[in-house]
Amino acid sequence: MKKLEFPVITTKRSQSGYTIDSKLSRHITTTLKKIKGRVDQEIAQSGKLDTNEFIKFRLSRKSGQIPNMNIFNQTVEKHGLDVYLLLDCSYSMATTNGQLNNIASTIYKALDDCTFIIFHVICYSGSFSGSVYIQELNKIGDCTYITPDRNNRGTPTHLALNYIHDKIKKLENKKLVILFTDGLPEDEISYDKMQADIKKQVVKMKNDHISFFTIFYVNHEYNKAKFGIKNASKMTQDIINKMRDMFKGSLYETDNFEGVQKIMIKQLMKSVEKINQN
Repeated sequence: MKKLEFPVITTKRSQSGYTIDSKLSRHITTTLKKIKGRVDQEIAQSGKLDTNEFIKFRLSRKSGQIPNMNIFNQTVEKHGLDVYLLLDCSYSMATTNGQLNNIASTIYKALDDCTFIIFHVICYSGSFSGSVYIQELNKIGDCTYITPDRNNRGTPTHLALNYIHDKIKKLENKKLVILFTDGLPEDEISYDKMQADIKKQVVKMKNDHISFFTIFYVNHEYNKAKFGIKNASKMTQDIINKMRDMFKGSLYETDNFEGVQKIMIKQLMKSVEKINQN
């Protein structure tokens, strides 16, 4: 990975609790495996897959051995998916009461048994100084760190997208990036410059065959506290309009966490279906 032109600061945020929805987790696991099994079968029936080698591949994986990847007669297909969940941990997230922790930990648990998916969670925030504070989570227990950053309160989404694009663009698997944020980018530079940078980053990801999706949580509670009850509605609509323009064609907008959870799972399923597509 080349050296980025802005400071990337590794941080460790404060801890909080999380709750795994075990029933939902099992449902996600079962559904994703069914989808992947169907996709594998379609590939085998198309004549592109050497079925005997594929059976050996699955048995080797189950036994913990390093499998032989030479399982295709005609062409090398991608059979894995790298999922990056990029989470806005700016201070405005303090109003969400840890609901994002619960969702992330539930998905983590679900994907533990889906060996064809590598799940990554990256939290970001900023200090209004042209730098981004990054914390990469490596296991379910790390979901305790999905907390609002009281020291670095900003939202340098343009820098976070730049960081993640540079990190994953050369990975061999299919790639999915889901950005979660509850508002506009904030940093030392103007909003217009950040907006332009974000649009460029989205185009770069698409050009590098990275599936990209943004979940925009409309944070009514924070907006009321920040702008006052009289101005909150007008300011919220202004934020919504700008977000729709910035992430045109790749935005899901919701003001509740049931919607957040639903769309995350939906995007996972769509991406698994596309694993073997060119």
